[in-house]
Amino acid sequence: MIAIVGQSGVGKDTVMAALRARCPEMAQVRRTITRPCDETGEEHFATSDCAFSLAKSREEFILDWEAHGLSYGISHCSVAPLLSGSDMLINLSRGTLEAANSVFDRFIIINLIAPRAVLRKRLKRRGRENLDEMAERLDRKMPQLPGSLKSHEVSNDRDVRETVDEILDILLKESRCHVTKK
Repeated sequence: MIAIVGQSGVGKDTVMAALRARCPEMAQVRRTITRPCDETGEEHFATSDCAFSLAKSREEFILDWEAHGLSYGISHCSVAPLLSGSDMLINLSRGTLEAANSVFDRFIIINLIAPRAVLRKRLKRRGRENLDEMAERLDRKMPQLPGSLKSHEVSNDRDVRETVDEILDILLKESRCHVTKK
C-alpha cells in the first residue's frame, strides 16, 4: 500500500492519476467520504453521515477516520487488489498513518510538499473552498509524520512527470514493490 499524503492543494490526486497512467497495473483505493462527488476532486463513494455511521457499525471499513468535518472510510472490498498482490495507491490523512501501517503489511508513505504560493494557486483553481476556508487550510500547521514510520518527502512544485519519476525511483528501491519504471 502506497500512501500519498500532503497538505490540501499539494496535488495528491494529480500525482496519483499520473502514477496510474505510468503504471496501469497500480490500482487506487476508492474512499468512502461524506462529501458529494464533484468534477474537481477524486473519484470516491459519496455517502451521508447516517449511511457512513451504519457502514461503520457493520464493520464494513478496514480503516476509517474524520478530517476537515468529513468522515472517510476504506472498505474491505476497495483493497481487494492489494490482497491479490497488486500495489495500490491511497490518499490518507496524516493522523491515520499509524493505524494504516498496522492494517497493511507492506506500507510506504510518500509525503508530497510544495511552497505556500503553489498551494494557494491550486486551492484557488480547485474552487472548493471560499477565501476564508483557503486561508484556514494554508495556515493549518501540518503535524509531523510519526517517527516510527518510514516516509519519503517528494516536492511537487514542478512538472508532474518529474514528481512521478522521483516517486517511481523510490518505489523501485523498496525491495518488495512490483512497479517498473517506463
